[in-house]
Amino acid sequence: MTRWTLAATLLLVCALANSQVPDMGPAPELKKFEWMVGNWSGTMKMSMEGMEMEGKMTHHAEWSGPFLRGTSKWEMEGFTMNEEFFMGWDPEKGKYSSYTFTNLAPTPRIEWGVAQGDTVVFTSEPWKTDPNGEATVSRASMTKLSDTELKFVLEFKAGDDWVKAGEAIFKKQ
Repeated sequence: MTRWTLAATLLLVCALANSQVPDMGPAPELKKFEWMVGNWSGTMKMSMEGMEMEGKMTHHAEWSGPFLRGTSKWEMEGFTMNEEFFMGWDPEKGKYSSYTFTNLAPTPRIEWGVAQGDTVVFTSEPWKTDPNGEATVSRASMTKLSDTELKFVLEFKAGDDWVKAGEAIFKKQ
């Protein structure tokens, strides 16, 4: 086989292989969150069990194949919480999915989200910060205020009610 024949055959095989690879970019439903990509920061005000706290939070979001990937760091009174999440679209459920890995829990927090206008609301499956502790259910709402501002609200389930634990306005850098 000549070099030209070998090169043409190799080129044809590569072209056929590439035509069989599915698009691994974000689903159209997820692309509506393109505005989230970038660096964000803000101050989160927390109120838990009668204690009022405030902490600085930074967040970075980027595309990673079919996912919106985010990393965040929250520093409050000598404590640091690190999280990394992967947000996707589940066409079978018709919902957004989010798997969040945090230094506060031994397993990922799994959440399911729905968009309502400029707000996306994620409700978690029961999760534990302590393997021997009680499971909790959380809800996180993110509202686009503008292309450079978003409002974040964190709530926890208490019986049949939701109790607001924290709120922040984040600004894009």
